[in-house]
Amino acid sequence: MPQLNFSTNHYISLSSEMTLKELMYARQGFFRPEPYIIGTAMKNSTLICSAVVLAAAALVSGCVIAPAPYHYHPEVVYPEVAPAPVIAYAPPPAPQVEVVGEAPVAGYFWISGVWIWEGGRHVWHAGHWQAPKPGYAWVPHRWHQVGNEWHMDGGHWQRH
Repeated sequence: MPQLNFSTNHYISLSSEMTLKELMYARQGFFRPEPYIIGTAMKNSTLICSAVVLAAAALVSGCVIAPAPYHYHPEVVYPEVAPAPVIAYAPPPAPQVEVVGEAPVAGYFWISGVWIWEGGRHVWHAGHWQAPKPGYAWVPHRWHQVGNEWHMDGGHWQRH
């Protein structure tokens, strides 16, 4: 590291990060510690303090990892007549495997998930539990091929 000699017995170590103001202080006999050393120490202590505060907040917050909720969508409304078929130009992928579990309410039944053609691609809609509808039977979604097209008949309620 280069050194400056402002007098015969006064040597100052130079660093590439010293400013002109620091050189002037050094020439007058005042030498302050290099700012990057102080900054590094302050950054380290700030980092340690932040880590301690975050760890304490995590412990105090009482975070709980809960199991994923079952798929229950009471707001889903299906028509009583079959909707117009959806036409796609690509076959739907194989159905995804779904974990059904137990019904949230006695008597509910599972409506399986289905691939639905949306925005020019197949999008998976997960299955869910549904309350029965007295006097009606559930007709599930169904894909079938017609020439080069794939038609989906949407799920719907059908009167007995």
